Amino acid sequence: MPTTRGEINSDVLSRALKLASEGPSDIHDFADTRIQGLVLRVRGKSASWLFKTRDQTKKLGTPPRVGIREARRLAEQARAEQNRRSEQQPVEMPAPALELKWTWGDLAEKYVSHISGARIKHGNVREPSQSTIQDMRQSFARSALTSWNERQLFSLTAIELSDAVQCIMNSVSYRQACKMLAYIKAALTWAYSNDPRASGLGTVVPWWQAIRAPQPTGEQVTLIKSRQRPTAVENFSARQVALMLVRHEDFCRSGLGSGRITPAVRFGIWWAALTVVRRGAATKLSQADVRWSDPKLPDGWMMACWPATVVKHKRDLWLPIPPLGVQILKALQRDWRAAVNKSHGAAHTTKWLFPSNRRIGRIATTNDVALSPSSLNTHLANMRGKRKANYRNHLDDLPHFSLHSLRSAATTYLVENANVPDGAASAFLGHALPGDSDPQIAKLARTTDAYYNLAQHIPMKMKAIEAWSEAILDEYRKLGRTISF
Repeated sequence: MPTTRGEINSDVLSRALKLASEGPSDIHDFADTRIQGLVLRVRGKSASWLFKTRDQTKKLGTPPRVGIREARRLAEQARAEQNRRSEQQPVEMPAPALELKWTWGDLAEKYVSHISGARIKHGNVREPSQSTIQDMRQSFARSALTSWNERQLFSLTAIELSDAVQCIMNSVSYRQACKMLAYIKAALTWAYSNDPRASGLGTVVPWWQAIRAPQPTGEQVTLIKSRQRPTAVENFSARQVALMLVRHEDFCRSGLGSGRITPAVRFGIWWAALTVVRRGAATKLSQADVRWSDPKLPDGWMMACWPATVVKHKRDLWLPIPPLGVQILKALQRDWRAAVNKSHGAAHTTKWLFPSNRRIGRIATTNDVALSPSSLNTHLANMRGKRKANYRNHLDDLPHFSLHSLRSAATTYLVENANVPDGAASAFLGHALPGDSDPQIAKLARTTDAYYNLAQHIPMKMKAIEAWSEAILDEYRKLGRTISF
């Protein structure tokens, strides 16, 4: 937990608020040297004034509602109250073990660190999943849990957990509430099993293990039913994908979103619609992962390879990219270069195909940031009016869909297309085909024709993605639009 010491002034406060807006993964304290014990703490997306002594931590308020001068006054007041209590009451030395008891903030940090490395689950070694880590961090940073950050674990109750789950059900979604509850239960059980003494849970009955997600309300049941896969698959087609892209382009040009839409987000939606690679991996491509020209492909095509480390099935995924995809990537590079030249200067370069305009990451040593996998989902939420500055649903004439619905739409179209050979849809989506487990195939060199044909099924993938690309463009034109990037 990094700590910066010095007199807290307006510059330090601005720096802390900016850091909080970025949502750092670790805690950062700014300790004031003018008033001993006054600390400005940044945890997740929140900043808080604290008065800290060896025996206690008291929250004084949050900036900018509580300014620097008021925070110092409250810190002095807290010190006076502490001195008054110590004069009136006999001094009792705290039990040594009390200092070891974890807070909820401690547990969140330790558990995320635990799942970030290899671990044993059901007797097997489980490698870390970046998407799971990201989901867990997002769940633990929910506003319903921020008030727990300084609470010791043994003091949490079933009522408080139930209230937090209900809050997420009402403000976000039933699914996210269930996910948050599962992560909280897993984290508490891990602490109870691995370090009951230091966590303070050793003397507590594990009440959380019996808690289940509450039943959703009638309105929530209706919404969940509308989002179930059979309904979404039936109602989401190539035409619906094209209509989504029309609404997306209109929204990007309107300036109605909460904040500027970056080139990586704008073209990331197009890329996800074309390649239908899962959201967690779709934009995780570096410049080294693509071949802008390939002698085995027609003119105007290129090759992209998603490394096994970012793909769900943990095997390299190669896709031939048709001219529409090449046009998307070149337009992205052009617009990103123009934006970064304006904001940071021409000296900034990137190794990513979908780079963020932000050049410095949450870790100070990171100066080349890729687009976060969750950014595309955030953009769709923005279009649905669920983010600040936009309260209109720009997708209200479409059935409910997620980015995963793009895969379903492509599958339905390709399976029903008589010109696409059997198995091409599965190859395109990265599903395993009969014979893929043959150990001889795994030994093929990545540059050979046999690898292209047998291990990666490139000829079948070409037919599938070409048909899907033409379907999207045809429907897009029928809606009176042309590609203008």
